[in-house]
Amino acid sequence: MLGYYCKILLRIIMYKLIWEFRGSMSKGTAAHHRLHLEEFGDKEGLVNFSTKLEVLNEMHSLAIITVSEQDKEKVVNALSPHKTEKV
Repeated sequence: MLGYYCKILLRIIMYKLIWEFRGSMSKGTAAHHRLHLEEFGDKEGLVNFSTKLEVLNEMHSLAIITVSEQDKEKVVNALSPHKTEKV
């Protein structure tokens, strides 16, 4: 039973911060934005983050950074994502 409570205490709450891009150039724009998200994470010293590009279709793509709860406000205030989802 103790192991169960340790897992709960050690669980890190993560958030997906999402930027949406639409149009024929959405994939390239989202890929470029992802590079800036990587640079921001490195520059700001975010501890636990990852980025990815999602292509939903040829006219709709997403740039995503996943950050811990402790870094969420810093990223939201600096970069204003279009959507935020708790992971």
